[in-house]
Amino acid sequence: MVKSLTIILSLLTIQTFAQTQSITSINISLPASPNVSTANWGGGMSLLTITATAKMENGRVVSAAEDSKLLLIIKKAGVKVCGSFTSATALTANFNT
Repeated sequence: MVKSLTIILSLLTIQTFAQTQSITSINISLPASPNVSTANWGGGMSLLTITATAKMENGRVVSAAEDSKLLLIIKKAGVKVCGSFTSATALTANFNT
C-alpha cells in the first residue's frame, strides 16, 4: 500500500512540474509620457500596445493558448483605476498564428 501511494504521489509531482506555459512572452509598450486619463490610452499619442507570443507545435498555436483570455486591469496603490472585465468576462485573446 505504501509503495502504491509513493508511486502515485511521485507521478502527480512529475506531472505538475512537467506542465509548460502556453504563452512564452508578453511585452507591454506605452509612451514615456502617456495621457493622464487611462481612458485615452487606446488611441492618439498614448497608444497602449500589448504583444503576447504563444507557444507553437507543428506550425500551429497550442490549443491552451487558443482558448486563453486576456485580462488587463490598471491599479494605483492597489486600487483598480481602469478595467471593467473580470476573469469570467475577459475578452478572448484570439491567438491563431
